[in-house]
Amino acid sequence: MIKNLFPLIILLLSFSCLASNAPIKTEFELKVPLTHAGFQKLKTLFVDQYQAQESFRTDLYFDIFEGEHFVLKYLTSPVKLRFQDNKWQIQKSHSLNPVGYIVRKMSQSFAISVDSMDYNKIRQNILDFHGELSERNPKALDTAKKIREQLIELKLFKLATQLCELCTSDKAYYSSQMNQKKRYKIKIKEKGLEFTIFVGATKSNSEESYELEAELKNSDDIESGPKILSNWLTNQGLSNNDILHSPAPDQTLSTEKNLHSLLK
Repeated sequence: MIKNLFPLIILLLSFSCLASNAPIKTEFELKVPLTHAGFQKLKTLFVDQYQAQESFRTDLYFDIFEGEHFVLKYLTSPVKLRFQDNKWQIQKSHSLNPVGYIVRKMSQSFAISVDSMDYNKIRQNILDFHGELSERNPKALDTAKKIREQLIELKLFKLATQLCELCTSDKAYYSSQMNQKKRYKIKIKEKGLEFTIFVGATKSNSEESYELEAELKNSDDIESGPKILSNWLTNQGLSNNDILHSPAPDQTLSTEKNLHSLLK
């Protein structure tokens, strides 16, 4: 086990050198892709038995576009640039080997609040951009340029370089997708570990996907955590039929295709 943890320790040390530039948060996350039936089962359980806290959020994602594809989502350690409502977040993640059906990752992130007036202007332009892009209207490129200028003016790409060396202001940035998230949150203690668990639905265009996400709190025991969570979920009635075993819908792919058709 020590041998397996060595690369993770090195990664943590490499990220820690960034701490002097920004309050960077480290999290250990466990994820389970769910079917619609699995989501409904856990949602009912979380609300009825655990008095889950319900929340809603809009996420607006950005990526660097080069050639025919986005860049950041395909990196060995993928980077997310996004607004979570009016908070601008930069997140870099490192995937660990899955444990059964549970996906494991360590993420480093930080976020800053953006003035609501600035955010609302950007959000409206993003809505216009995706509407124009879906129709393959060349006007989408002018709207994208306007959005990029707004983000540069707010120095948001400059902040991103603290976790993403590629994220310099000279790159070609486009909104890659936008979605709405509805989530139900509970907190549990199990076998000495503390988890904050979300079960949620993410809607992008007419597509909807579902997942459970658990954050390890006050611990970095990424080895025991998945096993404890898996046993807990089994005891809550989660079955193999509730787990999604195929890729979830990805709006980014259609954005790539439409962008390439306008830029070629």
